Amino acid sequence: MATLFSNCSQKINPIGSILVKNLGNDMIISNYTDTISQKPAMICNKFNVPTTLNDLNQHEIYSSNITLNVGASLSLFGFSGNMEKKDVLIAAYFVSFKDFHCDDNSTIRTLVGIRLFVHATSLKVGISSPTLTQIAAAVQLGLAKSEYKFQIIGLPAGSIYSQLPSAQFDVDTYSKVISSYDNILHSLTSTTPIDPILNAVSNDQIKFIK
Repeated sequence: MATLFSNCSQKINPIGSILVKNLGNDMIISNYTDTISQKPAMICNKFNVPTTLNDLNQHEIYSSNITLNVGASLSLFGFSGNMEKKDVLIAAYFVSFKDFHCDDNSTIRTLVGIRLFVHATSLKVGISSPTLTQIAAAVQLGLAKSEYKFQIIGLPAGSIYSQLPSAQFDVDTYSKVISSYDNILHSLTSTTPIDPILNAVSNDQIKFIK
């Protein structure tokens, strides 16, 4: 694992089926595509689509609070409704990706990953940026409400989804979800088969990560 993740990029935050990028005070979110009909046999008509984790050359493990404007839609993160003033949104994810540069100067990014979003509301704790553990404890004590979204993109899922609890994100749920996240992450090797999503990347994004 140390060799596989030794060259982690720290300048860009691609999280599964969306890409969140901070440029100053602006947050840009763009959708990825992930349907069979949109996935070509070759990339740029010259590169094979990656089939194992070893075929990807950039890796990142990241966890952070996400700042959204009050009233912003939460739909891109898998939740209904809008962001309220005291809401907290946390993302934890692992991604691996590789950029392919085409003859027409376009760039296609292939990406796989694991993402966990936790949305907490009605917080009655005096912490401005609570951690996942603190949110889980607050829910357990009746000091918050919380929901989570767990998604595996382009990696073998096995029976993970059937093992995940459907209840609120409390202490028990936290333990099971984090355990599932860690189990997948620790099972990955250079030969792990993948089915990556593909996305066109703008020149601004390429400059941003270099």
